[in-house]
Amino acid sequence: MERFLQKFAGIVLGVLCGFDRLVFKGKLRQLYSPNGMNCYCSANHVLRKEFKGHAKEVTEKVLQASLLDHAKEIGRFRYLNSSQLSKEEVAREIAAEHQVKEGLVCVLQCVEPCWTFDLKSKDRWLTIEGGMGKCSQLYHYYLHYLHPQLGWMHVRLQTWFPFEMQVYINGREWLARQMDAAGLSYQRSDNKFLWVNDWTRAQELLDQQLQTNWPELLDGLQRQVHPLHPGHLGELPLAYNWTVFASEWASDVAFRSREDLEKLYVSVRRTHLAAVGRIGAKGGALWPNVLMSANKSAGWNSFVAGSGRKSPSGIFVSGTRSAKPASFLGDACCANAACLRSRGLRRPSRRRLSSSRHSMPSRRSAPSSWS
Repeated sequence: MERFLQKFAGIVLGVLCGFDRLVFKGKLRQLYSPNGMNCYCSANHVLRKEFKGHAKEVTEKVLQASLLDHAKEIGRFRYLNSSQLSKEEVAREIAAEHQVKEGLVCVLQCVEPCWTFDLKSKDRWLTIEGGMGKCSQLYHYYLHYLHPQLGWMHVRLQTWFPFEMQVYINGREWLARQMDAAGLSYQRSDNKFLWVNDWTRAQELLDQQLQTNWPELLDGLQRQVHPLHPGHLGELPLAYNWTVFASEWASDVAFRSREDLEKLYVSVRRTHLAAVGRIGAKGGALWPNVLMSANKSAGWNSFVAGSGRKSPSGIFVSGTRSAKPASFLGDACCANAACLRSRGLRRPSRRRLSSSRHSMPSRRSAPSSWS
């Protein structure tokens, strides 16, 4: 990154390095042990043969306490017949239809594969065992009213034991809320920033995300969408254990003009990305094979050789290393602004989030601006 920026400092406006996509999972960890649900039933005096009826009653209570009825009252509830439908697109359509500016956008319900529990007979004894199955999921989409620092995000709640939760946050959406609150001006395309009036201050705000008390934030979201917890667990109240399921770290390099980026890409193609192959990766270089085309009247289109992947609004260059996939995206949506993105995907993990405010390490790799 440093060598790249030294070479092209004359055409670079600034750089932002920080979180892109973040996905957290919340689980009642003790219930996943071999005898977890049997211990739950014993603690609450539930006979094994009565488990299914008991579980249905608990599910009804969870649904009643959730925002499902409220979403139905204001006309922002949708039941999706297929789990293959894009929840994001449906939520965006509802937000546009109802002109939602803040707060709850909608609640979506659908049946999806999940880890769940069922009653089984083992050696003539009834027992409750976990396994893959299907159950109803509630997707809660929000705008910035409930959590001004997060922006567009969603929380998924499984409505059957073990009531697993998933939280999706976008770091760049979060940064936009931070810059709005700080009074910074910026030009944005999707979740990329093509221009900021103060790049150094913007990077400082992005770095503040690393100091987040994640358990406190995630527990607060849990209380919003699942307020019955832990009351529905009776005599076995358990706290959610939050882990990082997936995270993406992106470095955005903003250029002074679209023409500058076009010229750079000509050079990049000719040299097989030797100059920018180190962006977002330490040691070694990425050597993707790229076939690009530019149509200024209709926008930029590109294909990645061998994969057939296409970007409708930018140039997408993909390459892989043994353990760290990365991508490069050149945004050409605006006539006089352009952005090159390096994005690395962290594989799903079971890393537990402690109460420390420093539980997510910094991966910043470049200064934020140049003269």
